[in-house]
Amino acid sequence: GLLPRYLAMKFDKVFSMEFYYQALGRFTKTAAEDYLKGIFINTKGEMPRKRECETRLLPLSSTAVNLYPYYDGESDYVRRKLSLDTGHWFMALEGECTKNFMNRMGALLTGNKGKIIEELCNATYIDTLGRKDYAGFVIQMKGEKDGKQKVKTLLLKGDSPEYLTGAVAASAVIAMEKMTINTETGELYSMDKVQEFMQILEKMGQGIQIHIENKSIEELLVTEEGEI
Repeated sequence: GLLPRYLAMKFDKVFSMEFYYQALGRFTKTAAEDYLKGIFINTKGEMPRKRECETRLLPLSSTAVNLYPYYDGESDYVRRKLSLDTGHWFMALEGECTKNFMNRMGALLTGNKGKIIEELCNATYIDTLGRKDYAGFVIQMKGEKDGKQKVKTLLLKGDSPEYLTGAVAASAVIAMEKMTINTETGELYSMDKVQEFMQILEKMGQGIQIHIENKSIEELLVTEEGEI
């Protein structure tokens, strides 16, 4: 929730946003439960019977990822805070086992909740075997700056989901020690010191890389002639 607000500071007004949490890594049970809520429960609180995913290439990996629409209270806060005309949130996950699990969710929803969470954790674990974990965000915004139409994309990549989670938690502790922080919801994503928090996070070490590019996602995927 903080990252879109940070990127929006580069604009005078934001019109639209594409938000992707992109990852390859094993889910913990807590993370699996949170993600399933956002992926499979729509804004009316109803569970869809099936959700087939789309695939696309994103800048954090050379492998196409599976896209799952995702929307929760944090997403809704960001949409309202930035006064977005349009906003799209996706979980962008690698792995065939994870994809197969997600596509079977319609048949699993009436089953035991704990068993469903366990199956998702196992699917993500199998997909990571022999591969390097990573987790990050790709956020594209279109808006206006100094009267001109602009597009910018924020890229954040962590060495692993665990590393990224730990770095954010550590940054939050440091931020609370250094300054008085006010929140609108009591959650980290609604804190008022966005810029200051990001400065702390960027100093957490080589395990996190953050860039803001003056390009769209599609432009970032273009390989220049002669590049190896």
